[in-house]
Order: sequence, then C-alpha cells, then structure tokens
Amino acid sequence: ISIGEEYTAAGTTRFDAIPAWEETIRDVTSFSRRRGDLPAQQEGDVVDVRGFLHRDGSVLCSVSLETLQKMQPEELYRQLGAK
Repeated sequence: ISIGEEYTAAGTTRFDAIPAWEETIRDVTSFSRRRGDLPAQQEGDVVDVRGFLHRDGSVLCSVSLETLQKMQPEELYRQLGAK
C-alpha cells in the first residue's frame, strides 16, 4: 500500500503551486479531548451525515487481511499516516 504516493513521487509537479502550510493554532502533540459539535441532520438533507464522525473522535479505516499479513506493523502505521 502506498497511500498518496502519486502526489509525492519525485518528478510530480501537480501540486507545486500550493503554498507550504504550517499548523500555528493547535498543539498537534497534545492528546487532550477536543470539544465541538458533530454534524447534525438538517431538514432537507439528502444524506444523513450523523454517522460520518464518531462522537469520541476515533478515526476508522479499513485494512485488508492480506495487508495485515504482509506488512510489518511499523510500515502499516506509516502508510496510514499514524507515524
């Protein structure tokens, strides 16, 4: 699995015009619970968005059994963007 490799591969110029971005507001090393309002169903919404985000902030991602069997944990975490 090479998530996003087509955007970062050497010689790729597709995103060169996008300015560099740096986080200046949130402390990304803090794991304290953030507070906010989750999406609510609004009258007239075609899609029910309430289930898109988990209430405790968990991020869910599917990984195939084949990937779990072939890939070392450290590599899998890196590919998922967790390391």
